[in-house]
Amino acid sequence: MRIARCIVCLLAVSAAAALAPPAIPAAWAVANHIVISEVASRGASSATDEFVELYNPTLSSVDISGWKLQYKSQTGASFSDYTTMPAGATIAPHGFYLITNTGYTGSVTADRAWGSTGISDDGHVRILNASAVEIDRVGWGLANAPEGGAAAPKPTASASIERKASAGSTAATLGTGGAEQFAGNGQDTDNNGSDFVLQTGGRNPQNTLSSPEPAFASGGNGTGRGRAAPTPVYAGYAVPALAIGVAQDDAYTLASASVVIPSTWTWSHSLGDVALSGTAFAGASVSILDDTLFVTGAAVTAADSGLITVANLTSPASNGTTTFTLKTAVAAGTLTQVVRQPQVRVLKLVPIVTVHVNDASGVPTAPYGVGAEATVSGTVTVNWSGTNTDIYVQDGTGGIDLFMFGAPPIAISAGDSLIVTGSIVQFRGLTELQPDFSLVQVVASGRPIPDPMVLTCANVNATFHPDYTEPNEGRLVRVNGVSYNSVNSTITDATGTTGVFIPGTFPPTPSVFDIIGILKQYKPGTPA
Repeated sequence: MRIARCIVCLLAVSAAAALAPPAIPAAWAVANHIVISEVASRGASSATDEFVELYNPTLSSVDISGWKLQYKSQTGASFSDYTTMPAGATIAPHGFYLITNTGYTGSVTADRAWGSTGISDDGHVRILNASAVEIDRVGWGLANAPEGGAAAPKPTASASIERKASAGSTAATLGTGGAEQFAGNGQDTDNNGSDFVLQTGGRNPQNTLSSPEPAFASGGNGTGRGRAAPTPVYAGYAVPALAIGVAQDDAYTLASASVVIPSTWTWSHSLGDVALSGTAFAGASVSILDDTLFVTGAAVTAADSGLITVANLTSPASNGTTTFTLKTAVAAGTLTQVVRQPQVRVLKLVPIVTVHVNDASGVPTAPYGVGAEATVSGTVTVNWSGTNTDIYVQDGTGGIDLFMFGAPPIAISAGDSLIVTGSIVQFRGLTELQPDFSLVQVVASGRPIPDPMVLTCANVNATFHPDYTEPNEGRLVRVNGVSYNSVNSTITDATGTTGVFIPGTFPPTPSVFDIIGILKQYKPGTPA
């Protein structure tokens, strides 16, 4: 249900008011401990069709005897015990352990059930070892104490939250048929908002009988790892050079490798645009067959690595993560896919107005629905951050709130020009972008703040359109010649009356004045 009442958060009041004035992230951050890898807070059959999946990203079995799973509500004061793991419980290398509600109805058998008490769509779970030391914690939805200050997306009846395999993982790459379907769930930067995706491809609980992910290499073939740079890049842009690094962590010497350039990338397919470098490739040669580069005569060891550089590419037209499938082999061996694949994250800049499109219920809709990734650029109009991040940015088409729990990790001021990538969220009807600060770029500082859009009270009330678009939500706006009713928190001009929020710390208003603020909405009594 839409509401007619809008709130303009005040920035200035006067008779004629005026407003006063990244490093490339690591592609892999694999945990060295047990992690919570997937959480479902409900299912299609019932609200208690719930599970919590654990994953062991290490190369050794881990004894979890006496470990505890605990739960805390959205704003709860403390965690409560849900279950204690039995004696002899272990998780194999690259293996899983499934803990469920007794109301769970999935086809994969639970390793442990915690009872019938449910977990909320906004909450936290954590695991403690036998010494009561917290090993991992996940908060989702509107949870107030997630790791890193940013919560994972809110699960739905058909979508769990799933831990990433790499920094660039998406629901598509982790899902059935995706490039990381069997890559495990070991990505851990200690920031829930960055480490989890909403798995819209469907829930995928796994237990101790499930196959290890990723599978272990055999005989040296498929050992080693890859890394791609630069990452991220922007969609549809020229990329002067893309480097694929091939390195080795094991005792095997790799004699050959192959790399597939995804078909979504445009390149010349010419040897003149391909170069080898690094001591491991000093005596190597390269050939091309269709989209695949083949390197032979290599000597990749733990001490010597090699670099394949491809020049003059154009990135894909769409956002997402592209995997450059890398295979390696020892002498006389068979090329086998490695576990740590080189990946490039592609970001697509979109006008802010494009994310302010809803369905009939007022919920953001595809392609920028709740949980979807969006990249926008704009100028900071106001920074209301305190203990939480609350920053408004605006481009020539609209504005949006950058919100996440926890203070911003970098200094941001009004007038800063930003490029921001994050996940779409909604609170009380207000569409927000939960920023991934590892991808935030401060392009410039001290830029002019956009002039406020001049509206009437009637314009404000008509901002939320019958076609469910909200093009001016989050904008800096100005309404001239208004009077203020402090009892009802409204302002009135010649065209009508609309809602307003004026902080109590502001001086008394004149009988008639102009007001500048951010155009917002607040739909009370609902979580979104």
